[in-house]
Amino acid sequence: MRKLLQKLIGFAAQTGDIVKPTWEKLQRKKLDAIAANPIDLPNAGFASDTNQAIFLDGTGRQQEIPACSKLEMAHHLLDFIRDNH
Repeated sequence: MRKLLQKLIGFAAQTGDIVKPTWEKLQRKKLDAIAANPIDLPNAGFASDTNQAIFLDGTGRQQEIPACSKLEMAHHLLDFIRDNH
């Protein structure tokens, strides 16, 4: 029987310096990875067709994703999780 691996991924809508509070949230909630969206920037956040993010994981790895469609963002997040876990 094949064992399924589950990953716990969080999301954070942040303003200002988003890395430090996002890292703290990842650790506090014991997440495997987290995607933080800078909601105070143009072309990002809830009311936009595009978004940008910083992905962090429990090893300290960080990847910044520039503005792109939300579908592209989802693919970037899947790649981030799949390629290094």
